[in-house]
Amino acid sequence: MIEQALFLACGLVSLGVILAIIGALAVRHAAGSQRWPTTPGEVLSSRVARGEGNTYVQVRYRYSVAEKTYTGARVSYRGSSLPGLPTDPPEATVSRYPAGKPVQVHYDPAAPDRSVLEPGAGLSAYAPLAAGGLFFVLGLVAGMAALF
Repeated sequence: MIEQALFLACGLVSLGVILAIIGALAVRHAAGSQRWPTTPGEVLSSRVARGEGNTYVQVRYRYSVAEKTYTGARVSYRGSSLPGLPTDPPEATVSRYPAGKPVQVHYDPAAPDRSVLEPGAGLSAYAPLAAGGLFFVLGLVAGMAALF
């Protein structure tokens, strides 16, 4: 019985570490996007898509860095796909970015193909980090409970 509890505790701690690493990378990109340089771009297409019970935004835009043209699709890191958390209605995002609209594109200078229209971190960027911390703590508590 103790072995099973310790196995579960190790699994929770491992899952917590993995989620925390994924979350830290997401936060790094999202928060770092506020310092990324900008370049002019143009919205190629913008629409509300529906599939498998979800409604989401599809925005594609084109921009150039160092004479190379890229196509981006990320509007922001701020949105949330988590139930109950606030997010812009998809129609509002589509109306902000109609096809043909000139935009300022924030791009990662280390990887110019990584870009965003609205820089900064939101709840969805922090969610994996928070979940990782929670699983890590639960694993430690489960491990301690199994030992004592």
